[in-house]
Amino acid sequence: MKLDKELETYKATLARNTYVTKNQFDLELEIYRKITTGVFEFIVALNTTIEKEDYPRNEGTSPDKKIEKEFYIYRKMTIKASNLQELLYANAAFIPKQLYNECKELIELATNQFWIYIERFRSYVSGDITEEQRVTNSDKEALDAIQKKFDIL
Repeated sequence: MKLDKELETYKATLARNTYVTKNQFDLELEIYRKITTGVFEFIVALNTTIEKEDYPRNEGTSPDKKIEKEFYIYRKMTIKASNLQELLYANAAFIPKQLYNECKELIELATNQFWIYIERFRSYVSGDITEEQRVTNSDKEALDAIQKKFDIL
């Protein structure tokens, strides 16, 4: 009798722990999906600001319209970067520390590169640098590093 009761208690505890573990996994997976989707969208947008062939185009419009469209993209990216950081910080308690640190590092790399590039874009708009100087080899290297980090995430 006592052994049967202990066995039932053990089974109940095991079932409860399995339920908690499954719920924790489901929660972590959902957070991971949201974060990686957001990071991917940010990286894609960052690529379109770096690669000349992806610069916003409105054929037949003035350069001012193109620049205005780029500023619009930058404002959206600023919001995306802020939302990504908030999403990560809000869910820090629910994901493993290693995943948190990897996501944080990737978000910081991507947003730092964005701010570096936006400053250079402002220099371009003010006439301090040429269109060819808007993107440097270090930008391309940084994007490659960001992409590699994302691929292993």
